Amino acid sequence: MNLVYSGRFGGVQEIAQTPKLHQYQLFNTRFGVRKGHVEVAAYANNIFNTTYIQFEAAASRRWSLPRTYGAQLIYKW
Repeated sequence: MNLVYSGRFGGVQEIAQTPKLHQYQLFNTRFGVRKGHVEVAAYANNIFNTTYIQFEAAASRRWSLPRTYGAQLIYKW
């Protein structure tokens, strides 16, 4: 099992001190089991579906990714 936390608190995007960066907190998790050559895992990123602006300029704005989740099957020989 793996739980990852990351966040941003304060700060600015450019030397000119504008615009201010948006604050956020993200939680991602992954859980897997391995038996022999096979590993099965499930993951979820941005568990609480936090929305924030990653980049902002006069003519553009980049939003965060929404919650994503999935499964993974690995076979190693």
